[in-house]
Amino acid sequence: YPPGRLEVPNLKLRDDQRGDPQMRKAVIKWGLEGRKEPTGLALEHKANVKRREDLLRQIGEVKKGLERPEDEKLVQECEAVERSLNKMGDALVAGAPERDVVCSTEVI
Repeated sequence: YPPGRLEVPNLKLRDDQRGDPQMRKAVIKWGLEGRKEPTGLALEHKANVKRREDLLRQIGEVKKGLERPEDEKLVQECEAVERSLNKMGDALVAGAPERDVVCSTEVI
């Protein structure tokens, strides 16, 4: 086999003779035969992870700072509201009409 992109860095999938001809036709049909620019998703993911870590650190610092009685009361009120919203969500799901769906498994 020829060495592919190790020898030809700009080699496109449509030109790679090592590939199956049907596969090469399919990637050309779907526009996947060329080289694509990097999406940046890996860098974006790293940035999101860092932001999340920063937020978690800040939340921890805020919790440490809740030393006044009114702060603790506010936290308790927020937790009570969250519990109420969870109950409301559970009630909405429980009260939703059931779909007329039949599932079955058939072994042939």
